[in-house]
Amino acid sequence: MKLRPSRLLKLLRQGRKPTVLKLNLADPRVVELAGHSGVDALWLCMEHVPGDWLSMENQIRAARIYDVDTLVRVARGS
Repeated sequence: MKLRPSRLLKLLRQGRKPTVLKLNLADPRVVELAGHSGVDALWLCMEHVPGDWLSMENQIRAARIYDVDTLVRVARGS
């Protein structure tokens, strides 16, 4: 399986500052809005947001539609 090149790493290696948005919402529609706005990466939080793995999967899928990288902070002890 070939991984998609990281948009975030590409910008950092070019010496540019990427736009990263931290979301404390577990709704994939919010991820789509963020992707539509042009952010480079989304920081999705499972530590401070009650959610499940299915919701996280749908958020990541929504981000991929807009070629947005995702960083996931898992709950403490996970």
